[in-house]
This record gives sequence, structure tokens and C-alpha cells, in this order.
Amino acid sequence: MWQRKQGKSDQTIEGRVRELRKLARLGILFDSEAVKTYLVNSYTQNTTKMKVVDTYTTFLDFKGLTWVAPRYRITTKLHFIPTEQEIDLLIVGCGKTTGTVLQTLKETGIRIGELCMLKWVDISQEYRSLNVTPEKGS
Repeated sequence: MWQRKQGKSDQTIEGRVRELRKLARLGILFDSEAVKTYLVNSYTQNTTKMKVVDTYTTFLDFKGLTWVAPRYRITTKLHFIPTEQEIDLLIVGCGKTTGTVLQTLKETGIRIGELCMLKWVDISQEYRSLNVTPEKGS
């Protein structure tokens, strides 16, 4: 309930509860040094370690306790960006429905969730436009 009051989503809360249960089963829930050792030995990805640190820090805040949290850095990689020709080849290689979806995404720049929310009334044949409802508050 405390997490809901802090504005966290149900998915975030479920993940945090799952991680805290792991720590409780290991008997290290209130031993911050043991939690640090657990992080080093159990996880390889820094992003996962950062999530566990955030979860544990939030738990300690709830209990009125503190700890010196370890810091992890995320190594960023350059994303693969296909060329226009590669995108066109993909669209041609797909069926009618998938090709239409991909072509719409390419030409409009909208997200797949925004495309899925479109209705017939959102398509204006007269102005040749789409009335898109943004998702994620964008």
C-alpha cells in the first residue's frame, strides 16, 4: 500500500515484492552488507543490479533505515538503425496486413500502440491524415 501511495504501478510493486521475498528467503533482508555480496555474486547485468538496489533502498526508506548503496553504471551500445532500403525490403517481404502496419509506422513515425488504438473515425480521407491519440503521455 505504501508503494501505491508513492505512485508506483502494480507491475513495479510486483517486481519489487518478488525481489524482497528472495532476500527474505536468503535471510539477508536487514543485512545491507550481505545484500551487497548477493548483488555481486548473483547478477551479471548492471541494469538488474540497479533495479535491486532501488528496490532495497525503497524498502529501507519504508522501514526508516538507510544504507550506503553501491553504484553501478550502464554501458550504452549504439543501436542498430536499418537503412531506408532495408526497411523497404522488410515491408515488401511481409504480407498485406503486416506490410501495411509497417508502412504506416515508417511514414508517420507513430508507435505501434498508437496505431493499434486508431479507429476508422481517426482516418480523414479528405485531408489524408490520421488523428493519433498519443500514448505514455507523449
